[in-house]
Amino acid sequence: MTAFGTYGVELIVEAAFGYAPYSGVSWTDISKYVHRIVIRRGAESTPIPRTVAGQCTLELNNDDGRFDPNNTAGTYYPDVILTVPIRIRATWDATTYPIYSGFANSWDVAYPYKGSRSIVTVPCADGFQLLNQYLIPASATYAEQRTDVRIAAVLDDVAWPSGLRDLDTGVENVEAFTAGDAETSALNHLTSVANAEVGRIFISGDGSFTFHNRTHHAGGATSKGTFGPSDLPYVDVAPSYDDNHLYNDIRVTRTAGETQTATDATSITAYRQRTLEQGGIMVNDAAAMSVAEWQLDMFKDMAARIDTITINPQASPTALWPVILGVDLRDAIVVKVVPRSGADSLNQQVSIEYIKHDIGVDRWLTTYGCYPLSTFAVGDYWIVGTSELDTETAIA
Repeated sequence: MTAFGTYGVELIVEAAFGYAPYSGVSWTDISKYVHRIVIRRGAESTPIPRTVAGQCTLELNNDDGRFDPNNTAGTYYPDVILTVPIRIRATWDATTYPIYSGFANSWDVAYPYKGSRSIVTVPCADGFQLLNQYLIPASATYAEQRTDVRIAAVLDDVAWPSGLRDLDTGVENVEAFTAGDAETSALNHLTSVANAEVGRIFISGDGSFTFHNRTHHAGGATSKGTFGPSDLPYVDVAPSYDDNHLYNDIRVTRTAGETQTATDATSITAYRQRTLEQGGIMVNDAAAMSVAEWQLDMFKDMAARIDTITINPQASPTALWPVILGVDLRDAIVVKVVPRSGADSLNQQVSIEYIKHDIGVDRWLTTYGCYPLSTFAVGDYWIVGTSELDTETAIA
């Protein structure tokens, strides 16, 4: 395998030419042709984060035409096609970590420098894109069942590999469902199932379909690392104190049910009424109210939060690489901010809601989009007017 870059890790980029998604594959190492990689996996920035298909863009040296889908003499012809499986891994200190797993969406050939060079750009998407294309069969019928059981049944019906699943036990049931003549996107239904209990679904770095129930982080979570002036170094951190996550009037209406409303009078007095309306496939109105009350507790109070943190692993390779390579979506980290102005410090445990890696021949920058972990588990998460705390679990 070929080492890529000078940042102390061995980056392994592979393609499975000639193989369909989720079939038995044989990997071809294309690492030495890589110029740049940009990966972005995780949630959109919304009050209730919703994970979208994880994206990856590869920039490859194509001087010998091996990645040109129209080059009949190319090394990989005729297998340079759409949906070629792509995976990216990284090895540090004899441990190999999955970074991305997905499929090629196109092979875009360019000829810069007056045609003296050739570059191929390969945009990729992870398994969510396939699940959006897969349709639940019209014959499919599901009884009222627990969320994780429904998710497993849908994955079975679209032939998602059993070895690429990581499902929490659900805490709510969802209503019975019959696909009928109007076939339904598997991803749309899986998202509705997760939303029925304020759970989360995503594709992990190794390509596994992952479901976290709404209590996944309840009771505190062990952090994968602590970033701060006296801890693991970071390049930049962006705190926020705004109303993007402020709602004090939560209204949830299940299918064929009555609207269930949870409000907080203290928050409404302080910030005026801020309404969040949603539908759902909960089994009864009591379950819809449970979701409304859970979200009210998440959103009713104004609080400082860490939005993003950017890290350069080369700043402290021995300490940072195991963390950067080992972290996946919705893992917990602690971020500490101590302003030079003498303003109050911020010490916050957060869930990682999206991960972005920008990788070049001589650079690697990682950015995490963050969500305050107190919105998943009871407990304060920021300390005002105090010194930093040496803790890696949520403060209760």
